[in-house]
Amino acid sequence: MKPIQQTLRSLGRQNADFQQRTNELHQQVLAHPDVRAFIEEHRLTQKQIDRNMMTFYEYATQETNCEHCRDAAHCKNVVKGYIPHLAFIPPRVEIRYDKCPQAKRELQERELRSLVQSISIPNDILQASMADLNELDEATKRRAVHFAVDFVDSYNPTSPPAGLYIHGPFGTGKTYLLGAIANEMKRRHQVGSLLVYVPEFVRQCKQSLRDDSLNQKVKALQEADVLMLDDLGAESMSSWIRDDVLAPILQYRLMHKRPLFISSNFSYSELKHHFLILSAVSMKN
Repeated sequence: MKPIQQTLRSLGRQNADFQQRTNELHQQVLAHPDVRAFIEEHRLTQKQIDRNMMTFYEYATQETNCEHCRDAAHCKNVVKGYIPHLAFIPPRVEIRYDKCPQAKRELQERELRSLVQSISIPNDILQASMADLNELDEATKRRAVHFAVDFVDSYNPTSPPAGLYIHGPFGTGKTYLLGAIANEMKRRHQVGSLLVYVPEFVRQCKQSLRDDSLNQKVKALQEADVLMLDDLGAESMSSWIRDDVLAPILQYRLMHKRPLFISSNFSYSELKHHFLILSAVSMKN
């Protein structure tokens, strides 16, 4: 058993070491430029400084500059994506947190990305850019791009332009042009677009008869800020799809003046003939 004097001396040394580390830590906190400026600005007394030392420590051990932060997920602060600010509410010092510029940018990017939604549209189309369309050489393609640019430039939410009908053979970039317009509308006007690959949408509509979700699907297309129907005419069309699904969507958008883009392998007259054939078949049946 150790003599009591030895135990007391050991405790004394531990207390002295602890006090020294505490003093050093306090000096580091008080040397922080923001903390020092805050104390001087509010003319805090030594008693007030000592009382709020833990708050100053919490502030001094966090980042207040986001320039070198990779993203909000890697933020080292107590509240990720937020910057601390000291506030004096006599007699206490408090820390207020504001969303950092990096977190604000990431939130804005997520909101912008959510503006472009799709049904069975390839990911590369969802990344399409109007800048890439400048490389097109064919006069017909340049004309389509000209109309697309004019639509974006002249867009007015109170009186939006009607939209475009884009037709041409498979592989000529019709879908890519739709994606580029959607992204430009997002970037320039913060307007949402819904890109729909019509053959897949038709298949989903047929399946939705089982779970009674057809009205929900039709409503989504009716109310989209900008609707883009890709590859219309390539689907296995029926008079039911034409009259009970497509017609209500087009009628609603026409009545409420909501922009509509259509791409097709058929010309306008060929697509019209395609739908008329369905009428003839329906009458025979």
